[in-house]
Amino acid sequence: MSGITIRIDKGRSPASKEAQTIISTLPGAKECKRHYSVRLSEDDMIHFGPEIARILELIPVLRESDWFDVPEYGTDEWANWMIDIHGFGKKNSQKRG
Repeated sequence: MSGITIRIDKGRSPASKEAQTIISTLPGAKECKRHYSVRLSEDDMIHFGPEIARILELIPVLRESDWFDVPEYGTDEWANWMIDIHGFGKKNSQKRG
């Protein structure tokens, strides 16, 4: 049986909050450190069609609204944000590995 996986990065914009709320109501949704994820079967896609459609409508808005959501300078959240945008974590972990 086939299906889809939806992954939504966490954000603070209204569009992100709405997408996070929707995805958290779906069966099997997982909250990870930086994103929400859910794997849906074909039956789930039929049953939760309106919710999936709304998440898909939010994707362009999510990309634009969270681009400039910079955490406060000097905080742990800011440091993690800097690591994410520069990709330091992936490069360093591959070199050590």
